[in-house]
Amino acid sequence: MEKTISEKLMRAHVLTTYPVADASRRLRIEPLVSEMRRRGIEVRVHQLLSDSAFGRKNGSPLDRAYVLVVLLVGILARLLLLARRCDILIVHREAFPFFTPLFEQMGAKNSRISILDVDDAIYAAPTHTRDWRQFLRNPTKASEFSTIFDVIFCGNEMLKEKFGRDSAISFVSPTCPPPETFDIVRQKNDKIIIMWTGSQSTLGSIKGILPDVLQLCEEDDLELHILGGANINELEPHPRLFAARWTSDAERDLLARASIGLMPLPDTQWERGKSGYKAILYLCAGLRAVVSPVGINRRLSEEFPAISAVEDDHWSAEIRHAVEEVRRGGPEGYSRDMARTQFGSSSNATRAVDIMLEGVTGEKNPLRG
Repeated sequence: MEKTISEKLMRAHVLTTYPVADASRRLRIEPLVSEMRRRGIEVRVHQLLSDSAFGRKNGSPLDRAYVLVVLLVGILARLLLLARRCDILIVHREAFPFFTPLFEQMGAKNSRISILDVDDAIYAAPTHTRDWRQFLRNPTKASEFSTIFDVIFCGNEMLKEKFGRDSAISFVSPTCPPPETFDIVRQKNDKIIIMWTGSQSTLGSIKGILPDVLQLCEEDDLELHILGGANINELEPHPRLFAARWTSDAERDLLARASIGLMPLPDTQWERGKSGYKAILYLCAGLRAVVSPVGINRRLSEEFPAISAVEDDHWSAEIRHAVEEVRRGGPEGYSRDMARTQFGSSSNATRAVDIMLEGVTGEKNPLRG
């Protein structure tokens, strides 16, 4: 007797553009891959850029030429993979940085269930600079994904509404901090530390409020610590500013020492699609967070007492209020416990894989229930 698909070894193809060094890949895709493998699913992950190419993609012309060669090789390998049948296809953000949605259509036709994972407004033009893809892609084409994929995991409610309009069924799947965030032991400091953590492409968001924040640091005897990418050296020296390159160890250490985390964002279509990860990270580590009320941040500030939303760009006033709360002993512990319940990486990955398997086996239809 022929076995049913639920009794066979399932095969999953996972397509990403970047390696694990990319935060979105690391935080959203790796937990899914681990959970699928734990369930006995054969998982093949294909990334277009290697670790070395990822580290050089915003470098010199020679660096970019190297990245182009790696990308061309990756294209050929991806075409071969897309031609093979699989039970589950997972695409992180997009199957290819341009020619959208040709590669996505190819992959969906050769899978039993096709899944898109997205945590940005990929249908909008990014606001950060030096994105090589802007010359070769039309972001609005990503709006067609809701007619191609069966299931779309979205980083927030706005993306869920955007991608749930056609045949695809969308679910909110938050971007969760790494599990070790929950093990952070808070350290006492003589001075209150304010922090921001990010990447090369997002440094501009903190630059815009630096003058106000640093003036407040001088007035209230505070310190501002920033973790970022290679362009961190662009920041002007200041006695209250401590800037360093991001590493997972540096971030974990700073989360243990800081009291307040910042998440400034411009109010654009791209930023409104973000998943609020910095605010969630700060909460789960037991910090207060001061954020721009953009996209999901507005809802987070209403749901968690330890998050303050900055209205009318009054950053100094809102940060000063957060400092006063820290000195009084505010609601950080209560918000931390709430956040850790809601944003557990393992539990969210388990739910996502349940949805995948139910969609493939047909034992229960999560897409309509």
